[in-house]
Amino acid sequence: MKGYSDNGRLTERQVTFNYRLSRARMVIEGCFGRLKGRWRCLLKRNDTKLEYLPTQIAAACTLHNICELFGDEIEMGVANLDLYNEPVLAAIENNIEVNGPSGHTIREALANHFQREGI
Repeated sequence: MKGYSDNGRLTERQVTFNYRLSRARMVIEGCFGRLKGRWRCLLKRNDTKLEYLPTQIAAACTLHNICELFGDEIEMGVANLDLYNEPVLAAIENNIEVNGPSGHTIREALANHFQREGI
C-alpha cells in the first residue's frame, strides 16, 4: 500500500496514516528479517516446483512461529537483514501503486480508523 504523497499540504489525518503505515512496514520488515535469518533457504533462489512453494513458505512460517513462541535465538547479524537491498522488493516498493478504486477505498478506510484510534 502506498502512503499519501507529501506535497506540503497533507492533512493531519493523512500524516497520521503515513506514520502508521511506516510503523507497520518497519514491523513487517523486522518479521521478514527474522524469518529469513532463521530459514536461510529463503535467502536464495528456490528451485522447487511452483506448486510446492506455498506449502514450503507456510511450513517455514509455522515453524518460525513455534520457534518464536519457545524463545529460540537467531544469530543477530542475520536477523537484521535489510530487505530493501533486494531487487524484487525494491521494485515492488518503487513501481507498484494502488490506483484502483478498491485500493483507494481501503486506504481511506484505514486513514479514518487511524484518525479515530490516534497515533
